[in-house]
Amino acid sequence: MFFDPDTEGLSAPPSATAAWLGTISAKLRTKLAKLGLIDAEGQAPTLVEHLGRWMERKRTGLKPASLLVWRHSIRDLTALLGDKPLTELTHEDGERFRRAMLERGLRTTTVHKRLQHVRAMLEDAVRLNVLDKNPWRYVGYKSGDPSERPAYVPWDAGNRLLDVCPDGFWRLAIVLSRRIPCGPRRRATWPKPSH
Repeated sequence: MFFDPDTEGLSAPPSATAAWLGTISAKLRTKLAKLGLIDAEGQAPTLVEHLGRWMERKRTGLKPASLLVWRHSIRDLTALLGDKPLTELTHEDGERFRRAMLERGLRTTTVHKRLQHVRAMLEDAVRLNVLDKNPWRYVGYKSGDPSERPAYVPWDAGNRLLDVCPDGFWRLAIVLSRRIPCGPRRRATWPKPSH
């Protein structure tokens, strides 16, 4: 079965593709199965099979921390959808995945990032010609706003920072800005001293 974006439903694979699969040699069928394009009987891989193969291909190029984050996305996806055939994924499955993460209380940035990961995994299936189109292409969620979670730096921590500044220029810059960067796209403000 293939996702048909025009009707937003499932339809049978194109007859030309089904006919061609019936005529290929066992050797070519084995090669296609090893690439994850079909299973040994000529069917598309399941979600779990595709994600496992995807992780194996990506394992060499990613840092361990990145692999861990990608595994979280895969864990959540397989927990919800199980071993569903890859070609039977629908847009509604993506919406259900998004809702499930929100119901678990995950932050908006986490939901956004995990959806981004899964869309990339499904785009890989499109690139490998397992899927005609990515059914989750338009499943999205807003990214988080760092200003919604400011981190306050205690006054004494600010003073310790001023003590280790190399010169007056740096001390002046910190005092005038009253804002200290605390990681990417996140800022911390100093509370006003209480006298």
